[in-house]
Amino acid sequence: MTTPELEVVWDGGSFDLLGWNETDQGEVLCEALGEGTDWGNAETTRQVLRRALLAGEALDEEEVGNQSVTLRLRLKAPDGRALSAAEKILHLLRRQRGVELRWTAPDAYAVPVAFIAAAVKLERVYADGWDLAERRAERVFTLTLTCLPHVRSIAPVTIEALPPFIAAPSTLDDCSSAAGWTVDDPNTTLSVSGGVEVLIDHDQPPGPALFVTHPGGFTITERYLAIEQTGFEQVNFAYVSINGGATLPLVGAEGGWRFHDADAYTGSPVTSLVFGFLGLKSGYPSWPDFTIATIAESATAAATTGRQSLRVLQVGGSAAVDASIAIEARNADADGGGDSLGTVYLYSGSNYDPRLSPSSLEYSGARTTDTAALSGSSETGTFFIFGRPVASIPTGDYVVYARAKGTASATVTWSLLSNLATPAGMAASNAIAYNATIGTVHTFAGTAYNLINLGTINLPGLKAGQGQDLWLRFMLSASASSTVDEVLLFNRSTGRLAIVALDTRDRLVNTAGVWTVDLDAGETRLWFDSANLRDDEAILAGSPSKAMATPVDLDANILAYDGMPLLVPGENYLYVATSGSIEPVVTGTFRTAGHTSLDE
Repeated sequence: MTTPELEVVWDGGSFDLLGWNETDQGEVLCEALGEGTDWGNAETTRQVLRRALLAGEALDEEEVGNQSVTLRLRLKAPDGRALSAAEKILHLLRRQRGVELRWTAPDAYAVPVAFIAAAVKLERVYADGWDLAERRAERVFTLTLTCLPHVRSIAPVTIEALPPFIAAPSTLDDCSSAAGWTVDDPNTTLSVSGGVEVLIDHDQPPGPALFVTHPGGFTITERYLAIEQTGFEQVNFAYVSINGGATLPLVGAEGGWRFHDADAYTGSPVTSLVFGFLGLKSGYPSWPDFTIATIAESATAAATTGRQSLRVLQVGGSAAVDASIAIEARNADADGGGDSLGTVYLYSGSNYDPRLSPSSLEYSGARTTDTAALSGSSETGTFFIFGRPVASIPTGDYVVYARAKGTASATVTWSLLSNLATPAGMAASNAIAYNATIGTVHTFAGTAYNLINLGTINLPGLKAGQGQDLWLRFMLSASASSTVDEVLLFNRSTGRLAIVALDTRDRLVNTAGVWTVDLDAGETRLWFDSANLRDDEAILAGSPSKAMATPVDLDANILAYDGMPLLVPGENYLYVATSGSIEPVVTGTFRTAGHTSLDE
């Protein structure tokens, strides 16, 4: 058993509630008493849910109200002046910023926790014999802290939001041998270290580009070539080509895997693979060691494309927490360099995927590789069909967006059918429910992709019965030939959506030690900061660092906003997309929350 610790801290100071404290009038001993101390509980709010119950009510309960922590304290000092000095410190807590009560239970494995105080009150306790206690330079107080609900970890944690796990592709080469591999730089050597490791002589760095060639010796039977890599964070991994042909488009990334579309080479013997590295990313002084660990093939690409992905944030504790979400270009540096994020999409909620593009491959026309598309591919025409199992659509109010482009003004219409059928039977003749067609007149701006708000609708409309295979058939049509990248169904009843356009934001750039403004360059970093006791919620953008970031303009840059993400214990899914930078780094910063204690 360890000695318990209990202290109140604030910006610039602290006071030990179980020990001696230094004041400007001498030392004072503080004792927290068991009698009269109450840790409190978060207030529970109840909401009656709308349900067609003939008897009783369905309730939604949340512990979201503040809790009151009451501490009975006894102060002892050599004299009354020191006693009053300690009393003054405690009384001034009501005017301090960042007040927290920190507690470590008397247990060898106890995790320190903090109560975050919104208000503080100090009251003198006049019990029998208080006058005699005054002669002994002793006083008893009640310290009441009105705190945010639940205890929090002492320090915030920052974790990267990573794509969900996928099954490993089928191996073509485990890279256990470097035989037959070549590199075009005389100062670069190849060796084996759990894979093929490219070792760079930092004293004699390669030129602006480095090319590593694999001898092939296998046949690709699946559509996608998958490359597993490590240490590429500092290097611009530009492309992969087969047999001296064109670059294979990057269509997805998952963890250390990169998925390239090799459809043109399916069934063909591979005699060479060339990996191109076009120099270092901005801000890195020297070439690192990096590896190609596995060369594989896969029938499907990752759940992540270069520009959009599902990410998972793993949150501990037992209570929901506010979080700050940061999104930055993978090559962003401290001097303002890096790719612009472009337009950023952030959707947080339950385990739900808002994308419809994966299903369009099965029901609509051919899709072609498109590096400017969020989905990695696009389809051109006037009629587009998507399918989605009703079971994968949480009940709620949805806003529907299409990302498309065209060369003329077009009337874009869409409709929904519910089909009692397998995916192969998505014909209108199988429809059992119909939602009214909604039309939008849209003028495309040049040849760039446009984000079109198609309106709102309540989904799914029907629930699938036991054993039924109920599908939602989404049909999009345009009066003129259009190219469709993605259709997004955002559930705004269960999740929160933010769309922020950073394409035309001015950027600060450090050139030779001088900071200048690069007009309309677009920002490389974006922060969604939740509200706290000090500040309101804020959306900030900046290229060098958060310290130099500025608020995003509500009218000019924010296209949609439902509020900050709220993270719950366990897996939290985020949909993240960027029209500019590919494979952005997404992190969440928060303080883990628990009922009255934490286990980690």
